[in-house]
Amino acid sequence: MPRAILLLALALLAVRARADEQSCDAACATVRAECETTRSRQADALKTLQDERDTLLEDRSRKTDAHFVELERVREEHKKTSDAVAKDHAAALGVAEGAATDAKAALKRAEGALAGADRAAEVATAASATEHATALAEADKKRA
Repeated sequence: MPRAILLLALALLAVRARADEQSCDAACATVRAECETTRSRQADALKTLQDERDTLLEDRSRKTDAHFVELERVREEHKKTSDAVAKDHAAALGVAEGAATDAKAALKRAEGALAGADRAAEVATAASATEHATALAEADKKRA
């Protein structure tokens, strides 16, 4: 009988060990499922973060490209404006140089006319002096 009790105890221990093993297997399966769920959530969160990062990088890249395009447009506009202003200045300088040349020619003509007027005044003064002297001489003859 002790042997039967011993076999019964061993059978109970085997049943209990099998139940503990099944309980452990169930607990492990639960932990594995939780781990898999956590991994899946982490993978989804990582994918979301990567997508957001890529979106932000693309936005920044587009904005940077847009800024460079705007900068180039402003440079071109400034160059066109500068070129137009330079052409206007060159034209104004040409007009001013032409006006200066005309003014120099007018000054030379005026100097020539002044010189002619001075000569005419000298001739007129000499003629007037001659006439005056002649008139004085005639007046002296009449008195005498």
